[in-house]
Amino acid sequence: MLLRPDLAIEILSPDGKPGETLERISDYLRSETADIWIVDPYGRRLFVAGPAGLRDIPELVAETALVGSVDFNAVFRQLDEAAD
Repeated sequence: MLLRPDLAIEILSPDGKPGETLERISDYLRSETADIWIVDPYGRRLFVAGPAGLRDIPELVAETALVGSVDFNAVFRQLDEAAD
């Protein structure tokens, strides 16, 4: 039996290599992970990956049946507050 995550959240780091991130996303896609979110906390961006490709989510809200709706605007605000 193949085990796969229902949700993968990839958080980008400033020293991360794009090729490594793409490789991990490819691994998730091959394993048929249902939802793949890519969070860029430095650029304040959110992407969703799937079989159809990579989509930019400008409203910064992602949703899945597993966790419901997650508003990354609020997450990014908390990061800003912690930095102050």
